[in-house]
Amino acid sequence: GSLLVYMPVYLIEPESGRGSAVTLVLTSAHAFLLDEDYTHWPCLPWAQAPPTTQRHSVLSVAPMDSLNSVERWRLKFHYSLALPGRRLRPNLCLQFEPSDVRKHRPAPASQSWSLALPSEQHCNQVISALRSLWEDQFGSSLAVAEQTRPSQPQLLVVALAELAKVSMAPVQSCGQLSGWEVYCLTQQLMQHVSGDKERVLFFTRCGCVSWSSSLYASEQQVYLVVSNLAVYFFPCSELSLQQRAASMVRLSLGELVQVVVGLFDHCLRMEGRRGATQTYLFMTRDNMETNACLEHLFQALSVRTVQDCRLPQRSSFVQVYSRERSHSSGEATRTVGGVDVSWPQPETLRELQHVLLAASHQEQLLDTHLLLYLQGFVECDGGEWQPCALVLTQDFLYVCREDSLHWPLPSFSHDIPHESQFSVLRHCPIRSLEKATVKQFGSSKFSLFINEVLPQAPQPGRPSSVLHEVVTRWNLQLQTFSQKEKLLSVLTGLLGDLCERSLLVEKERELCD
Repeated sequence: GSLLVYMPVYLIEPESGRGSAVTLVLTSAHAFLLDEDYTHWPCLPWAQAPPTTQRHSVLSVAPMDSLNSVERWRLKFHYSLALPGRRLRPNLCLQFEPSDVRKHRPAPASQSWSLALPSEQHCNQVISALRSLWEDQFGSSLAVAEQTRPSQPQLLVVALAELAKVSMAPVQSCGQLSGWEVYCLTQQLMQHVSGDKERVLFFTRCGCVSWSSSLYASEQQVYLVVSNLAVYFFPCSELSLQQRAASMVRLSLGELVQVVVGLFDHCLRMEGRRGATQTYLFMTRDNMETNACLEHLFQALSVRTVQDCRLPQRSSFVQVYSRERSHSSGEATRTVGGVDVSWPQPETLRELQHVLLAASHQEQLLDTHLLLYLQGFVECDGGEWQPCALVLTQDFLYVCREDSLHWPLPSFSHDIPHESQFSVLRHCPIRSLEKATVKQFGSSKFSLFINEVLPQAPQPGRPSSVLHEVVTRWNLQLQTFSQKEKLLSVLTGLLGDLCERSLLVEKERELCD
């Protein structure tokens, strides 16, 4: 049929008010709800390979002749003005009767589409197209039920006025923070500012673990702030301004003793003069965020000393992880403003390689090359998400546990930690990868499906050596969307080299927040 309407809208769950961004497509024969990938399509000019995800994915489809009810609510404002976390209200509802035409499509959970359109003009466009179709094809007029719902625009106006007060000028990087979070952060920092002497240089959102706590059970999300006088961090939990200010930790630059950069710049460990009670691990899980934090920290430290505070050249960072790097080349330790800053030694990378080889029963160390190293999270059997490191070689994908809190040894401790620095939680050959699924195109969460060959449990009359195939699902999450795309792209290239096939990436059919 001919195309009548093509419009981005929100599909709303009536009870919870949660919505997912979809595309409403109306033709002369059918109505569609599509999940469209705006991030990768059309192909960017600098992209080296076509996107791994489909451009369009059909969520629901219904024939036009099954439309039996159209309801319209007139609201005083629409989702284009709604704040994050605000409950969305639909302004158009399309009700469809069940039909056998959808037998080749997955049937939606409900035949009622509650939609939030951007404005009254968009509602008029959809209703006008439906009325014209009814007159041309069915020779009758389409009845539209008009209703009015009360709204609270005054609350929205106040919130937008508060957001307008936020000044972003002194902030160099705000990571994933929203404007409202920037406003709350600014208010809390004002309690620690003495006149105009202190100013914010950098802040981001990251994970934090203190030395005195357990590494894998106590990581909390914090805002890490670097000013020209100190380093701050406070939790991202839903607390009042007073509670957040009370829980804020301040480490002045004069108290800072050592900064240890994690493997491939995915984390920072800061140590204060008071040893264990003033040592914290910050998991940025992003080398660009880590280097940006270091750059502004060096800038602040340079005020306290005449030493050069510039970052090492990019070649120095590469040499730290190069297999050809000798012990005398490169720069792994330096002093900036009286603070010792160290990067991983080559022995750390070799230790990781030995652990990977032992887990996958390989013997040739020189033939194992690390293609990707990414910090993220893996879902355990009980449904709990645990921090992990994804390590990709030319033959295997590993999910590892890395102890960046206790390794390398801090300046105040000489006892060998009880746990090793690296351990493998699970691994699989690249050839065994079947497909990957994503819930949202712009999300950093994804799932990998692995076809494993396992020995079958012994049964009477059957030998114990019988093997059977089992499809295992790994639920993973990386720090950023680009990291997920990079991993899937490299896996696709490896499968092409090893098996002459690409990695199938599918969209899960479910309503997302």
